[in-house]
Amino acid sequence: MQKEHVAMESRPISELSDSQIADLFNKSFEDYIGTLVNFTAESMSNYITLNYLSKAHSHAFYSSDNPDEPIGFALIAIRPDKPTETRLGAMGIVKASRGKGVGPKALKMVFDAEKARGMSTVGFECIQQNAPAVKMYSSAGCIITRELLGWQYTPRQGEFPADLEPKPCSFEEVDALVKTYAAGDLPWQAWGFDKTPETNRAFRLGDAYCVVTDPEDKEKDTVKVACLIVAPQSRRKGEATRLAKAMMGRFPEKKWMAPPIFPKEYGQGLAKKLGFQKTELTQYQLEMNRSSSSSNVARIILFGGIEKYIGNLATLPLVAGFTNLTFLLDEYVKPVWDSLGVEIAQKRAFIDCKYAEDEGRDIAVDVAFPNKMNNVPLRKLVVDTGNPGLLKLLGLKLESPCIFGLQGTSANNSTGNRFGIVESNVLRSACVVYDPTNKQVGIAQAHVGSSSSNIVDLKAGTDSPAVTGVNANQTNNQPRSEGNSAGDMITPRFVWTVAIILSTVVFPDI
Repeated sequence: MQKEHVAMESRPISELSDSQIADLFNKSFEDYIGTLVNFTAESMSNYITLNYLSKAHSHAFYSSDNPDEPIGFALIAIRPDKPTETRLGAMGIVKASRGKGVGPKALKMVFDAEKARGMSTVGFECIQQNAPAVKMYSSAGCIITRELLGWQYTPRQGEFPADLEPKPCSFEEVDALVKTYAAGDLPWQAWGFDKTPETNRAFRLGDAYCVVTDPEDKEKDTVKVACLIVAPQSRRKGEATRLAKAMMGRFPEKKWMAPPIFPKEYGQGLAKKLGFQKTELTQYQLEMNRSSSSSNVARIILFGGIEKYIGNLATLPLVAGFTNLTFLLDEYVKPVWDSLGVEIAQKRAFIDCKYAEDEGRDIAVDVAFPNKMNNVPLRKLVVDTGNPGLLKLLGLKLESPCIFGLQGTSANNSTGNRFGIVESNVLRSACVVYDPTNKQVGIAQAHVGSSSSNIVDLKAGTDSPAVTGVNANQTNNQPRSEGNSAGDMITPRFVWTVAIILSTVVFPDI
């Protein structure tokens, strides 16, 4: 049976009152697989404020058959610390309009509008078990960037002693820590929390802080953890574990749950230590490729694709590697070191940890290969060991030293051979053509905006095709360096991460 398609338009949701937005939201989520949705005008107003939603840029969708009755919505969030990135905070279509192509069409309207405004990234979350939504987003060219998990646990009677007393603290204390010291890539849902004192409470123990739903609410048997953070000077000392155990000991009759808004890599270790189990519902964190919904260039592995890169491919032998640092010839990396105030100790390069956060948000590093590859986000090159005090024992003058992701090869070269090791921190900004038949790869700057393909069969004993990618001067959406030498490698800009290749390239004599 062929789907019935609806002609539709988008208008700013600011034309609707909070009460009307709440009603539209509730109707669109009346059979949602997650929690029950029941907004009022007041709770919708709080939701808009909490999630940094912009009514002016959010959408209400209408069909041409009934232009006075909205059939869906999309809420756009703009965070003050990331003005060039937006989040699709929520999107829904009323039940009567589903199955008619409204969802994909609405999604395209949203992405087209954000692209027209010059937004570099449109990110959002989707419940993993919501198969129709995941399919729609994937078909629209959206990319799953990582999995967001939740955890839950019911403590046994007397499992956690009540000898430690968490102290109440203000939401403002916790919020300031999150906004200043939380990971730069923290998902939006975990970056903020409800500050309503009637429903939430904030506690601290030492330098560990948490925000939870009211544990003294006798009508609810489960406490939800909205935030758990430790001040930077006390991390990796067990503070988060102590606070979690103290909270469960202080309120022993409760079940405990962290909703699926936390990256697996951030919460899994603590959850395992405390005995928490993964929740049934999980989420995907997704991102829309900037170029178009029909072009899925980002984060792909190409086997012989020709039109997805800029410039000439540099052919490199391929081996396996196990490092999170890129090693290049000293003559290539020293200009970068000098520009960023990198310090050297025991032949290792160290950089200030501040570049892992907002300080490095608008900076990209140009990496020199035989064909020079640009636009590696600086924040991807800062490796935090979690113990800057120990690194200071090396005599470093940096206030908070981190290992720099671009190292020189002299520290690992006793043979005099010229070689390099290129890791994922650099390869994320590359288009890499893998040629496993001939045990080599080609590497070039990825071309964002390509929508066509020209696939070439790579045969054993042959070179990579002698084809030049798109001329850089012909692309109008690809950030470029204004420098033309290794000494002019640092350029402030907003950078697109356009490829993720989780492997290592090692090559000689460059």
